[in-house]
Formats: sequence, structure tokens, C-alpha cells
Amino acid sequence: MGKKGQSQKKDDSCLVEMRESHGRLSAVFDCKGCARESDLSSDVCWRGVTRAIADSPSLDSIVLAGHVETEYAGAGLEAMERLRRIGAAARRLSARPAPSDSKPCSECPFTPSRLFSECSAGFSGGVGTGQAALGRASAAMMKGPPSPSCQSCFNSSEKDLAYLWKEYRSACDEILREAYGIVGGSE
Repeated sequence: MGKKGQSQKKDDSCLVEMRESHGRLSAVFDCKGCARESDLSSDVCWRGVTRAIADSPSLDSIVLAGHVETEYAGAGLEAMERLRRIGAAARRLSARPAPSDSKPCSECPFTPSRLFSECSAGFSGGVGTGQAALGRASAAMMKGPPSPSCQSCFNSSEKDLAYLWKEYRSACDEILREAYGIVGGSE
């Protein structure tokens, strides 16, 4: 995506234009005529916006340009950015190859592609769906490896999942601190 007027991206009915002005990068969404609410408090709008900017560089602001323009910047955008980075990390983990091309590996629920692609997709839906995706992955991992030969892959996936949970909890703590002035954390 480029400078003003160069590129637009259509993704889940969200048309976005990246604009650079005075060293600031903004994603401007054309919400006129959108049948959905053009407000990030709407789950549908959140999903459309996060999917549209999933592969974007760090942004300085997001503008929802409907009948009234709403700009998101500062702490709220930083929190959204952290959730986006967690989803991107899960997407990178899902690209890790399975240890073998064998049929048991390709059908295993613990292969990185299966386990972490669901986590990545969950974070495009916001805080709640991201947590639910991590919870489902954790519940699956609680069953243990399907066979002794799976132990190495299982251990790697377990460590990667623990990393995603750590980043998620840290992001939630920061959101609570910024939004509500809650100090402390769940260490």
C-alpha cells in the first residue's frame, strides 16, 4: 500500500486507502454506504478493519470516514496494534512446517498450521475472540501428544502457545491500565 491516492484494498467490504502526510501514516476507511455500523465498538466493523490492516505497517491513526469522520489514535490504536501483532505472530507460527509429511502429522490437531492459524484468525475478531481462540488451542493441548513420536512437535507448539498467552495477557493489562487506570497485572 502506498501514499495518498496510490492504492486501495478491498477486504470484507472495507475499502481502505493508506495516506501519508507529514510523516504520519493513516488508514482511511470509506464507510459511506456501508451497511454495517462504522464504529470500532461494533464487532463487524472491528473485524472488517482489522482484516483490512492485518498486513499493514504500523499506523499512526485509523479514520472511519462515513457521514462523520472518526479518528482512532493514541492509546486505543496502540492496543489495537498490539492485538494485531499477536495475530501476526500466530500467523507466522502457523507457517512453521510440520515435522513430517506423514499422514499422522498432516491430520494431527497440534501441527503448527492448524493450531496457530485458528489463533491468528481469532485475533482479527478482537479481544474476546482472540482469547477464545487461545482458550480452544490450550484446551486441545491439555489432552497431551497423540503419540510418543509427537512429543517434540507438541513441546514446540506448547512453548509457542505459552508465548502467545503471555503477549495477550500483557496487552490486556496495558488496555486495563490505559482505559481504567488499573495498576498491577496477572503475573
